Amino acid sequence: MTRLAAILLLTATALPVRGDDWSRVWPDPIGDAVFRRTDAGNDGLLPPGDPIDLVTVEVNSWSSPTPTTDPYSGSPVSNGHLLRLRLEFDGLVSPPGPLGVGQAGGNYDPFLFGPRPVYGFIEFDVDKDKDSGGELWSVAQGRFLASVARFGTTPAGSISERVAVWRNHINSNFNSGPQFERSGAEFAFTLCGCWVPTIISQSGVANDTFEVGETWILRGRFFERAISFSSLSAFWGGSDFGLFDPLVDVRWRHDALLDRTIVELVFPLTMQGAALLAGQPVQEADNSLLNHTSMQEALVDLADNATFATGNLRTLWHEWENQNPFDFLAPGEWRVTALIGTAYTGPEADARYVWTDIGFGLTPGDVNGDGLAGSGDRTQVDAFISQYDGGTWDCDGIVDGRVTLCDFANNFCLYDFNYDGVIDACDASTLGHGADLNHDGMLNFFDVAAFLQDFSAQSTSADWNSDGMLNFFDVSAYLQVFSAGCP
Repeated sequence: MTRLAAILLLTATALPVRGDDWSRVWPDPIGDAVFRRTDAGNDGLLPPGDPIDLVTVEVNSWSSPTPTTDPYSGSPVSNGHLLRLRLEFDGLVSPPGPLGVGQAGGNYDPFLFGPRPVYGFIEFDVDKDKDSGGELWSVAQGRFLASVARFGTTPAGSISERVAVWRNHINSNFNSGPQFERSGAEFAFTLCGCWVPTIISQSGVANDTFEVGETWILRGRFFERAISFSSLSAFWGGSDFGLFDPLVDVRWRHDALLDRTIVELVFPLTMQGAALLAGQPVQEADNSLLNHTSMQEALVDLADNATFATGNLRTLWHEWENQNPFDFLAPGEWRVTALIGTAYTGPEADARYVWTDIGFGLTPGDVNGDGLAGSGDRTQVDAFISQYDGGTWDCDGIVDGRVTLCDFANNFCLYDFNYDGVIDACDASTLGHGADLNHDGMLNFFDVAAFLQDFSAQSTSADWNSDGMLNFFDVSAYLQVFSAGCP
């Protein structure tokens, strides 16, 4: 019997995981979503409506009284055998249609299921170790650390050193800094548009368009282990040999009363959890994704094969060598990041996604990773302008107190807070808070009204000086930026 099978059989009725944090909600501010195009020229056609706004991501160790018929009904528990992932978006959000890549072939139809398709990646660092997990260049260039700078911020802590500050940092040399490939993530919930989901059931008029108040069940490869782990894995039955990306069912539900879209996945943490969902006896673990599978199985495979990793893969794998996978199945202890977006109305030759939101705990204008936006960040912006103004990377080639980005927005920069393709005094003064609050490209009374509404509602988005309080100084800070004409 293999070590994999032995461990799984011995632990079929219990989950020996250290820690007591089995559930966690990751909130994201409502109203912070903005369009961040990725095409050269920053002029690709956007879908109608507001940018897609992520509200929360919730992860639970889960128990359901009806696992075979309705696994989404249940409650968080300690030592559960199931993972429940719950995403919540503001407004009606459509499932993603194909973007003409991967298994989708050349079929570009993002609006296959509705007018507001959502794309993106929720990544899970299950061991909370930034030095284990991540992706190689071909995949990592479309994930969180390679894209978060488009929003004028970095995550707090030492991981900020791995953020791609501007497009020049995204290259195929794994060993060059910053190492945005090394995110620490072992798993991801993916809305990539690289395959066409299958509709298993749908309520309402059943016209294959996701509409107000409807509930759907979609089947697809929504949950995957990091693709970088595939080369040393013997898993089969996925989209390619070595990949851990089983077909899973995801519930897509619109709450008409709250006008929120809820996306839910229930996936086995253990082989017993897989048996519960299937309504069958516990199966012995193997390398097939066509029968019972679980995160436990994926992590044991990872720990077993880490010793064989070499080169760049060794950098991503080595911390998993000799680890006990059962120490990492408490979802509330995971580190989670989110990168959310939508698609262009028509295919762009040099871009796939339009990003709209990121998470979590990020401060606009924080470029030094200390969790605050202040004088230290302003100093970095000024230093960047001083260093590059009129140089090779300044597209206008003129020393004029500003750095113009060529081929914007394919070529982005962390210090371009208002995402207009120019790093200048407006970016230094706003520190990530542009005055165009309704994002219509103009500064007028409606923006002032939007600020006053946030201020009256005691919203954290009105804390313009980032001191944790709402008072006259925030009003003054906003009016100063508005008066300067900084969008």
